[in-house]
Amino acid sequence: MAGEIKAARDAVADQLQGLTMNGQPVSVYSDYPRQWSLPAVAVGPGDGDYITQTRLGAATVNLTVVAAVTPASNSADLAGLEDIAVQLLNRLIAVEPIAAPTYTDLGSIEAATIYVPVQAQITLERE
Repeated sequence: MAGEIKAARDAVADQLQGLTMNGQPVSVYSDYPRQWSLPAVAVGPGDGDYITQTRLGAATVNLTVVAAVTPASNSADLAGLEDIAVQLLNRLIAVEPIAAPTYTDLGSIEAATIYVPVQAQITLERE
């Protein structure tokens, strides 16, 4: 099942290729990187139930797309995240409302972030 889940993350990331912020490209990751190159979006596990079997041979994977920008000023951070959020919503269906931006420690850097919950349907290969 791990291969199907990675393929689902990759498919979501593929939908996000070509995002821009202020005319600059946004880095797209199909998992949470150790070193972020901002602005960026990354696809990872969602909150709550991660994998739900929907029928024999099929499941739903709850994912979160994290959009992150370098902190500059509250208004610039908000404008950048809003720009990315609109582009995300034009490419994906968010399954829950997007919460207000927060500042998050991403390990090697602090960033202004938003979290966009999405779902992916996968077919489970029989072993």
